[in-house]
Amino acid sequence: YLEPEKSENGSYVSSCVYNLDGETKLGYYFECPRVVTPTGVYKSGGKYMMDVIIPLGSSLLEYLLSEDETNMKATSMNSEDWFGEHFPLEVVQEKYNSALVFQNGNPILKLCIPTYQGKPMCEVFDNNRNLVNTSNIKNGSEVALILEKVGLRFLKETFVGEYTAHKIKVFNSQKLNQLPEGYLFGEEEEENKEEETVSSPEEGEEQLEGEEEELEGEELEG
Repeated sequence: YLEPEKSENGSYVSSCVYNLDGETKLGYYFECPRVVTPTGVYKSGGKYMMDVIIPLGSSLLEYLLSEDETNMKATSMNSEDWFGEHFPLEVVQEKYNSALVFQNGNPILKLCIPTYQGKPMCEVFDNNRNLVNTSNIKNGSEVALILEKVGLRFLKETFVGEYTAHKIKVFNSQKLNQLPEGYLFGEEEEENKEEETVSSPEEGEEQLEGEEEELEGEELEG
């Protein structure tokens, strides 16, 4: 965890990174297996978010809970360097808000979505690896994710563990086929139907002649 730095919105963020050689640092990215989103992408407080359901008893849930413990321990251990005052673990636990919450008995992970000029900038792919819009992620969609553990965001009275979704694969999205350009009306079929329903003049004459012969025969018999 790096020393907290002031962000654009005024909060302080301690980034969680891989420290390769003391100078080279990489973001903490990992792949999240298939999960279900009950919300799709939505806007909350000026930023875009997405909730995903973490299966009970899964290794993913165990991992996220262990990361919460790591977040709190790291904050307590670094508090004197970061804030000039040591905060015991018990105090830190009271101030910590996890990105993992429980709603109706289900663990829900709340994810941040990167934005640019007020629009979501997360890459979204369908089953065929085509780029699609975030609107393709519907309530109940099954998704796989490339997540970043951003680190710790310190607010006035609390601090939170934060995760960002950078890439999303949605499994129930289908790319709509575009209607081909050009004239597509089936006039030949319509003309054939008209020919079947409307008799030709010759057919009409033959029909009249047949009716006249039948009338003459009836008169002779009478």
